Amino acid sequence: MTMPQPERQASNANSSLSTQAIAALSRGRKIEAIKIVRQQTGLGLKQSKELVEAYEQQHMLSATSASIGITANKSRHSLAIGILVLLLVGLMLALMFF
Repeated sequence: MTMPQPERQASNANSSLSTQAIAALSRGRKIEAIKIVRQQTGLGLKQSKELVEAYEQQHMLSATSASIGITANKSRHSLAIGILVLLLVGLMLALMFF
């Protein structure tokens, strides 16, 4: 006896996420990952969300780890801007006194 199509899709989807969905998760885009899972598997919103969250828990790809990466990038960017501002202030002071 064969399984109905949606159940077969659900069992296949439970094995792993597609590389597109995993890439979206690694960028911290959980909603995008859920949309990808829905399109590729035909599952409903709730089932797709549960699948993505289960993958997150198994692979420890939480939103906090993604936000840590964003914070690190912002810190480096802020440091570069701070250095540029100091250089400009120094240049202006040098031009005023010399």
